[in-house]
This record gives sequence, structure tokens and C-alpha cells, in this order.
Amino acid sequence: VQDRTAAIELGRQMKADVVVIGSAMAEEAINRMGEDRTFNAFIKLTGYNVVTSEQAVATDINAVATSQTNEEGNINALVKAAELAAEDLGQQLDSYWMDYMRKERSFEVRIEGDKFLARYLALTRRFKQMPGVENVQPKEMGSGHAVLEMFYKGSPSQFANTLLLKTFDDFGFELTEVTDDIVTIQLIEKVMDSVPPDAEEAGTGEGEKN
Repeated sequence: VQDRTAAIELGRQMKADVVVIGSAMAEEAINRMGEDRTFNAFIKLTGYNVVTSEQAVATDINAVATSQTNEEGNINALVKAAELAAEDLGQQLDSYWMDYMRKERSFEVRIEGDKFLARYLALTRRFKQMPGVENVQPKEMGSGHAVLEMFYKGSPSQFANTLLLKTFDDFGFELTEVTDDIVTIQLIEKVMDSVPPDAEEAGTGEGEKN
């Protein structure tokens, strides 16, 4: 696939993080090494971030192999070039993802639920205490819902995973949607521990004795 747009769309369908497209070729060179013929291989690859469509990595590799036959020479040269390209792309990807995760990006946080205002205020105060949260801007506010713009150094899924570790005294929450653009939070009643049946029976018996 040489079409960047088509490759990125395919990557999204496959739930990939990065797609890499490019070309590879091998050909016999003019120069020789004794009885052996020389073969050059060329590999040019470009990788794109599936979420942002931006170029993430690129490599342009040339490798040489010698052989007395066309088939073996071309294959050996391509294998060498592929190994070099894989090593180069691997190092670039490590560096790219480290920088990418440090970047501040924004996404929507939608909050819904009953007894909304007090719980909303408690939740947004907790947001501002979370590492990676740079800013929180209200976009829409209603009696039972709100939409926020979250500026966060990390992905929505990382934000969601960190949020799941937070607890509140008076309510709980459920993450009903986590995508590349939106995190939806449903505020719910906190489930209280039920009284064991035998404890209820014992209490009833004592009451009757009195």
C-alpha cells in the first residue's frame, strides 16, 4: 500500500498505533569482488501515527551483498537492508513514543449522573490533582451533565486508567466510553455493604425478647 490515507485508515480498522509504508528493490551493481558479483538493495519506509496521521518515523537504507547468482545476491542484499531498516525504525519508534507521551494533547471528558453538582465538583477537583493534567476547561454545563476539554500529557486511555485508581466517599463512577477523542464518565451511587441475613435474624430475636 503506497497511499498514505488508505494505509492510515487500514491501520485504524486494525486498531494499530503506527502504519509503515514504503518500497524495496534490489539490483546488480557494476562493481565486482573477484569472481563474485555485487548486489545493491534499497529500502525506503515511512511510518505514520494512526491517531494523528502525522509522520512518526522514516528510514532510507542501502545494503550490499555479493554472490555468484542473481537470485541469491538480490535476496541477501534485501535481507541485509531489511535488518538495518528494522533496527533503525525500532530506535526511532522508541524515541518517538517517549516524546509523544510527553506532549500535551486535549480530548473531551463527558460527565453524567444524578446528584450532579456536588459530585461533579468533587470529581473536577480530583482531576486537577492528577499527574499529567495541565488544564481543564468547561465546554458545556447542564443540571445533570457536563462536557470538559481536558489538556493532558498522555492518551485518553492513560487518563482513564489513572482515574480508575481514584475513589470517593459518597459516590462511584463508571467509564462508559474511552476513545482517542472522548472519555465518558457515569456517576453512580456507591454500593454499601449489606448486612448478613443471620445478623438481621439475631437482631430481630433480641428485639422480641425485650
